[in-house]
Amino acid sequence: MTSLYDPWEGLFQDEDWVGDTPPPIAAQPVPQAEPELIAGAPPGRGPTPPARPRGPSVADRLVGIARDGYTLGRTPEGDTYALAAGGHVAYPIRDQRGGSLRRQLAAAYLDLENKAPSNSGMADALATLEGLAD
Repeated sequence: MTSLYDPWEGLFQDEDWVGDTPPPIAAQPVPQAEPELIAGAPPGRGPTPPARPRGPSVADRLVGIARDGYTLGRTPEGDTYALAAGGHVAYPIRDQRGGSLRRQLAAAYLDLENKAPSNSGMADALATLEGLAD
């Protein structure tokens, strides 16, 4: 490995500086880049940082919460519901009146992750749960 190039090294020493004009700058060779720094990098850019490991998506986490805490089902009319484990409360998977599984999952996700689930993650999770309901 070569040392780093310092363009100012040795240019301005007291004995070289006389009067108001700086001394002439001697041409120095440009160092070559280290091969291990350019491997895999796009031209003109620095090295690519390592990819961060990604955990499960919001939708995956929500589906996991629902599967752990609820039994999914379907009424004879075709409506899907989630029956709370150990309880006697059934929540419709999709309901606009407010008593739906959506609110329960959002609250559980907030407790686990300390942030609200995204709308797209919730929509994907509810669609998946509807598909999983027997």
